[in-house]
Amino acid sequence: MVQAFRRHNSFYRAASLKLPGLEPEARYAVINLDNPAARQEVTGSELMDTGLGVEIPTAPAATVVTYRKIK
Repeated sequence: MVQAFRRHNSFYRAASLKLPGLEPEARYAVINLDNPAARQEVTGSELMDTGLGVEIPTAPAATVVTYRKIK
């Protein structure tokens, strides 16, 4: 699980957060709890190398994103 915050005066809307220690070849279900219908499936390699994209359009605000390995 990742929880990200955007502070009141922050001009950053988005970030790419690299998630270390995952299985590179495994697939992971990624769900932003603000929009669970927009579920994604990505590889561990993508999450470790490119990163998990998190966008928070308004400030101040927060979001929670879960990820789990798909069996």
